Amino acid sequence: MSDLFTPEYFEKHITTVVPIINVDLIVIDNNRRILLSYRDDDNCKGWHIPGRILRFKESLNEAIIRCALLELGEVPYCTTFIDFIEFINDTETRGHFMSFAYQVSMDLNYDCNIYNTGKSETSNGFLKWFSEWPEDLIEGHKIYKRILNEKNIL
Repeated sequence: MSDLFTPEYFEKHITTVVPIINVDLIVIDNNRRILLSYRDDDNCKGWHIPGRILRFKESLNEAIIRCALLELGEVPYCTTFIDFIEFINDTETRGHFMSFAYQVSMDLNYDCNIYNTGKSETSNGFLKWFSEWPEDLIEGHKIYKRILNEKNIL
């Protein structure tokens, strides 16, 4: 198959003209820590709120479940809509995001270390609880610091 017909090709070129719609999952524990995931790929490097792009004909609820399974390893038992957030980056691709942010509640016994087996702290998908926002939070997610503070969520 030609490189012109790969999903990567379409995603790269479509995101230069169309905003990306995604869900972001905000997980906060009883100690008011936030769960972040490390990312190091062609699009960004640093800590971010777990999230996924909404797929064609996928409902928001389906996207939340898919995101939770892929990023957190299990489905949350409760979700609460927080906000609709738009941010625009200076990049040529993946430069315009429209995010549906949800606070999700996980099982009280949720242990992110189970899903970190075989990964280092700078591996894609490494999960870590933070009491304070890390310095290397990806640029587009810095808006969450303000929003979660204003809504008295974190």
